[in-house]
Amino acid sequence: MHLENFSVVVPTLNEASNVSLVVDELRLQMEAYKTSAKFEIVFVDDGSTDGTLQELERISSSYQNVLVVENKERLGLGASILKGIESCSYERIVVIDADLTHPISEIPKMVSVASVYDIVIGSRFCAGGGMDDRSKYITSLIYNWMLRILLGTQVQDSICGFVCFQKSRVLGLLTTNNFHGYGDYFFWFLKGATEKSLSIVEVPVHYANRRFGKSKSNRWKMFVTYFLSAIRCNSHYKKNPQPF
Repeated sequence: MHLENFSVVVPTLNEASNVSLVVDELRLQMEAYKTSAKFEIVFVDDGSTDGTLQELERISSSYQNVLVVENKERLGLGASILKGIESCSYERIVVIDADLTHPISEIPKMVSVASVYDIVIGSRFCAGGGMDDRSKYITSLIYNWMLRILLGTQVQDSICGFVCFQKSRVLGLLTTNNFHGYGDYFFWFLKGATEKSLSIVEVPVHYANRRFGKSKSNRWKMFVTYFLSAIRCNSHYKKNPQPF
């Protein structure tokens, strides 16, 4: 498998128990592929209070390819990811969660596929994908049905946030209009990509349960938030069609 150099953006909020595992697992995966490709990990801490920032600073002092960005005030998930993207050195960019639910073992494959497609999504809902937590799987499936109807897209997993893309191909979408809020930043980004006729492919991945720490998600509050945000998103792109 041929790999290009790539950056991994990891937003963090109270993930002190997980961040070193993210680094260790990615290093192991890259060693297993015996590739000459270089990679960096860009952590963006959004005001953690559990010692995450101190743990990240310890890690970055040991590895030159680990960069830590600290938000001076809490920005939220979407804005933190955008800040991380802006700090990346490489053209190929992967975004993952810090809680290890996204399978890091799939990153090399996604980076390789991104040499053909503009955007590669690690999807729970295409054939072969799945999730350990059956309850969250069903809830997320309902969310995605709703979003496909409201946004008129064919993407099966519009809120996963596990994605790889070529930065130069999506520059016009890397704005605060898209990267805001919690998981809604992802379907704003994908709706814009669809409007620009960018090539999007979903590859099957299986999400594990969180190992340490607590989830920040409130599933039913998110349903209402995503519903209202999707309506605004659709309205935005009707008023501001993307150039083809």
